[in-house]
Amino acid sequence: MTAPTSEPGPWLTATEAASLLGVPRSTVHSYVRAKRIPFARLSPRVIRFDREELLAWLEARRVRTP
Repeated sequence: MTAPTSEPGPWLTATEAASLLGVPRSTVHSYVRAKRIPFARLSPRVIRFDREELLAWLEARRVRTP
């Protein structure tokens, strides 16, 4: 059995996703309810976020100034 690490894996909890995005966890949950953010629902109460999908989602929303 491997020891847990402090570095999150590719699938993140809502708390880890919020930290990655720099927003409150409540914002992540409201994005999930509005289906504005990519997520996987494992059960009615369990959701997970793919790290790479979140980073791509965030990059797609970057506003570049001339």
